[in-house]
Amino acid sequence: WGLAPVPGMDDLIAEARSRDPEAQAHYVEANAAALELTAQRLAEQIGEPGDSKTERLTGAEWPRVRTQATEIDDGQIGRWLHDYPTHPDVLELALRRSLKRLGDSPIDPLTLELVDRYSRARPVDPFPHRLLAKRELGSDDPTRAIPHLVELDLREEHDNAFAIELAKLYRTKGQLSQSRDSAERAVRMDPYDPAIRELAAAIAVEQGNYRDARGHIAALQLLEPDQPRHKARLAKLDELIAR
Repeated sequence: WGLAPVPGMDDLIAEARSRDPEAQAHYVEANAAALELTAQRLAEQIGEPGDSKTERLTGAEWPRVRTQATEIDDGQIGRWLHDYPTHPDVLELALRRSLKRLGDSPIDPLTLELVDRYSRARPVDPFPHRLLAKRELGSDDPTRAIPHLVELDLREEHDNAFAIELAKLYRTKGQLSQSRDSAERAVRMDPYDPAIRELAAAIAVEQGNYRDARGHIAALQLLEPDQPRHKARLAKLDELIAR
């Protein structure tokens, strides 16, 4: 992503561990124990008759080193942010730590800055857009969530929740063309949901696109054959189309 080469998160954690003498001693101990178990298992196989059924010791089956969990404190994260200000792993770690500290409280300016920095450092991750979409949807102007919902919808193939929300928000802003596109996308993802058909038909009528609206109402008549209103709607749309 055009970032300068910097250590990965594993290297950074190893660096933090090396500064803790107790953790370092535990790591050396665990490594020695794993090596001893491996040597013991190899020794047990010496002299055993070999055949095609003999279990072979592969690298994947070697005992793993049981390392001690490394606690990364806020001070360490702050130092990493200073040393590697554009490192996506460091920014994600700082962001998630900040969100955990906030709990259910609104996102503060410092966390918002981390969201922006992480989004630019790792643009393929939808996580920042989810945070910002949720934040804007709960604000006094939910339509500010549109850019973030667009990014989320672009990454979605099966769930039409983002497309539905976009259709409603665009409709609120009077942007019927974009609203119709999002509604049609939602219908393609789930053509058997009557509520989505209702929304798409309503938007098409507001746009003056009576033929598309008729298609959705005809589908609703098949989905809900016991609802007489669909027949009446079809008759009205046929009248409008004839005019």
